[in-house]
Amino acid sequence: MCASGVARLQAQIIQDKATYSIDSIRIRADRFLFLGDDVFYIQRDTVIAIPDTVDFFVRKQTLEKSDVFYDSVKEKMSRNKMSSMVYDAVFKSTAKGKVHGEGFSEFRFVPYEYAVVSPLEYKHLDIFGSSMNDTTKHNVDRYTNILNKLHVHTQRWVVRRNLTFRAGDYVEAQKMIDSERLLRSRAYIRDARIMIDTGVGDSMRTEVVTRDVFPYAVSIRPNNNNRALFGVKNVNIAGFGHEVEYNFIDDGGTEFFYRANNLFASYLDMTLDVATYFRKEGIGIFANRPFVTQNTKYAGGMELSRYQFGEYAYDPYTDVTDEFFYDRDRFGIWLARSFALKKTWPQLGFSKQMNFVISAGYDTQDYYNRPVVTADSNYIYQDRNTYLVEWGLTSRNYFRDRYVLNYGRTEDIPTGSVAGVITGYQEREFVNRYYLGLNYARGGYIKSFGYLNTTMSVGSFFDKGKLADGVGYVGVDYFSDLFRLGRFRFRQFVNMSYSQAINPTEDIFIQGQNELGLSNVSGYYLKATSKFNLKAEPVMFTPFNIFSFRMAFFTFGQATMVTNSKNGFFEREVFSEYGLGVTFNNDNFAISTITVRFAYFHNTPINANTKPASVSTSGRLRIRDFDIESPELIQFR
Repeated sequence: MCASGVARLQAQIIQDKATYSIDSIRIRADRFLFLGDDVFYIQRDTVIAIPDTVDFFVRKQTLEKSDVFYDSVKEKMSRNKMSSMVYDAVFKSTAKGKVHGEGFSEFRFVPYEYAVVSPLEYKHLDIFGSSMNDTTKHNVDRYTNILNKLHVHTQRWVVRRNLTFRAGDYVEAQKMIDSERLLRSRAYIRDARIMIDTGVGDSMRTEVVTRDVFPYAVSIRPNNNNRALFGVKNVNIAGFGHEVEYNFIDDGGTEFFYRANNLFASYLDMTLDVATYFRKEGIGIFANRPFVTQNTKYAGGMELSRYQFGEYAYDPYTDVTDEFFYDRDRFGIWLARSFALKKTWPQLGFSKQMNFVISAGYDTQDYYNRPVVTADSNYIYQDRNTYLVEWGLTSRNYFRDRYVLNYGRTEDIPTGSVAGVITGYQEREFVNRYYLGLNYARGGYIKSFGYLNTTMSVGSFFDKGKLADGVGYVGVDYFSDLFRLGRFRFRQFVNMSYSQAINPTEDIFIQGQNELGLSNVSGYYLKATSKFNLKAEPVMFTPFNIFSFRMAFFTFGQATMVTNSKNGFFEREVFSEYGLGVTFNNDNFAISTITVRFAYFHNTPINANTKPASVSTSGRLRIRDFDIESPELIQFR
């Protein structure tokens, strides 16, 4: 191929800018333009070019009727000096002290509060070639048009069941943004927008606009805790919002999942799991209904499963590995009730609506065909019945952001606090004991610093008046503000966790890459009574793309220090991993991210297998929310 031909091919494959189109919008004088996280007052008629990857909306200067709107804008715009000056120049606030929440999500709906939703209409945008900012736009080539035609849009009744309001209801800003968030949280929807237009009298024409993802996907190394080599899935069967996934396990066997979401408009999600491989064989049925909004009153869940598990027993003295199996029947159920409180507790992060929640759960596990158990050995294979009750306070809000867990997609980042007390009783084969635990978590944006989410937990059984088999845990998740340099964007991610066993009956097995805290490490032999993990990952989001997959480069360093106070064989050690990688992201697909990693392992546990180079795919990740669900024992993690 000639040099010019190579250049043309490279230009087709690697572009010097992200794949987006430019929308030209005409804004009339005396309007407010909400552009991303900024607000601009437009004094005269203007035409502005805006990329279709940026959220914007325009409002007339009729917002002065809402004091809540003033306070919300002031809170947001006070984050930097220039925005604060704009606020002082444009607005004259008539109320003090009330804060509507973080982000601009709800501002669009405040002027329409107390109007009636009528009519309520639905619109589906094509996956490829459409734009949320201009719903009449359609720019698609012949290849992506084929994919559009293969796709079955999410059924209207499925979209309707995810809304927290109905036709004929009054417009409430909180219900509108909750509905948008719930729709975006579904694996089969890329983005959702509720648009309100003028109507007749007190009625407002309301349109729910959704944009699906392409539901068919092939995943590499799916993260289902089954060491799968690859999987195939459909996240939106016939537009019903149901999911089916089939994983092919690395060392032979398969695992099948079927997920039915939001059954009967109850926000109840159910999962069927059928596993047929060495480490797990059997069937499980799982149901879960979380507190989907701050106003949800009831939550609950259930598990009914029967599995045979396969394990490897490694003897470090003889360097011999044996296989063994055990069976477990498990039944668990929990139910929770939430009560809205009129007070707040801003000192501890309960600054918005605060709820009191009480949750009760029962869990029974029966083991058989198992290793020999005694009062002080093979503790994890003992039969048990656990009764737990947790009560506490929660306060939640959500901030819309981008370039956090995905490349440019609208993301709902949780902020707020949760504090809970866990009490309970456990019946085991050799001893019955009471349990007490405490949980506290708080997260939010800190001006000129970034987002910080912290968790502190401690819990223990009581055996003859003494602490036994307890765990203390501290976790910190942080990401910086988005830094821009030309068309490049940068974020720094840091994660830290520390677990400490309190008077354990025996030391604790650490298994798998998630528990160790290092990627692509498996098959190792490690026990510990304390573990400290630290991970740092700077990410550079670039304007380049390959075949419409946007590129981001990252480097990473992670280290785990373990100690063992129960077993002299294990000394204090530090295991670490360093490397770099690149991700390719296209939010139009169910499996939106392909990650290529190159790693150097400085030290690894005994008998460990490592992969210096790896390729994997992943869907949307989520940050821990600030709610109380199933009461659980504090885990060593």
